[in-house]
Formats: sequence, C-alpha cells, structure tokens
Amino acid sequence: TERQIELAERCGPSEVLALGHQERFLDFVEMGEGGRLEHAYFAFERVVHRVRQPFFQWTLGLFHGLRALLAGPIDKAERLAHEALAIGQSVGTPNALGAFSAQIFAIRREQGRIAELEAPLRMLLSEQPDLPIHRTGLAAIAAEGGRREEAADAIVRLFERGGIDEFPRDEHFLTSMTLLAPACEIAGSPRY
Repeated sequence: TERQIELAERCGPSEVLALGHQERFLDFVEMGEGGRLEHAYFAFERVVHRVRQPFFQWTLGLFHGLRALLAGPIDKAERLAHEALAIGQSVGTPNALGAFSAQIFAIRREQGRIAELEAPLRMLLSEQPDLPIHRTGLAAIAAEGGRREEAADAIVRLFERGGIDEFPRDEHFLTSMTLLAPACEIAGSPRY
C-alpha cells in the first residue's frame, strides 16, 4: 500500500492514489491504529475531493460513518450510514446496501438494539442461503440475546464442512470472525 501511494503521488491525484489511501485507511482500521487512522482518513478525503469519482465519494461517506461509530455519537454514525447509502445507491454502487447493513448492524449492537435485525437477517438468509455472513449475524444475535443453545447450533452449522479452515476467505471473512468470536465465547461452542 505504501509503495502504491508513493508511486501514485508522483502522477498527482488519480484513482490509483485514491485506492492506495483507501486501503491504507482500511489497514489501520484492522490494526486498531487510531492516530494513524485519522491521518489516513484525511489523506483519503483530500484525494477524493480532487479525483471527484462517485465510487470514492461513496467510500468516503462510509469511512466518515465508521469514524463516527468508533468515536461516537452513535446517532451521528447512523445518520452518516444513511447518507452513504443514498450516495451509493445514487451512483449505482452494487455494495451500497451490504455496506449499509454492516454499519447498521454495528450501530444497533452499540445501541443494545441488535435483536431488531433478526427478522430482516432471517429474510436475507432465506434469499441468500449460501452467504455465511447472515448466519454469523444470527449467531451473534442469539448469543447476545442469551439464547446460548441456539447460538451454539448456529455456530456448529456454520462450520459443518470442516471447521474454520473451510470458512470462505471472502470480503465478509473478517466481519464474520468479529461476530463469531464473542458468540462462540457466550455460547460455549467447541473450538474450530
């Protein structure tokens, strides 16, 4: 990422530079690097304003909401999540609803209102049964709601095919593991 940014900066604002800053921001999110995260956000913001590409404007909106979620207040994070969804849908970003759903899940969890998402998540699971992220969300909801046996059953079904080594390493993997770790602890599920 750093080398990509270094090389792209020689050419001035570009989509490649924006991607580099986007990835740097996400790296710092994953590493929990608060101070560096802020620096990466503002660097990304500067490039996005100069590049003026709709996809990056949407991504900037997502990052703005994520920063609000991490720092509070939660009502601001929710407002920004809705704004990012509107931008993403207006520019035809196929991931807009999925990203919004992830943000709302985290927001509802922080608000202690995660149970509100169970019915919509079950509907999504019926429409997309092969997408494990829905099952991980349901396991987390069950665990946090004190339904240990249901959570344990959901976790067992998630790993029926061979444990964590067989879990898909896709764009949902880190989110799934983030949801499953506390759910496994609460449910008392066996190691995978």
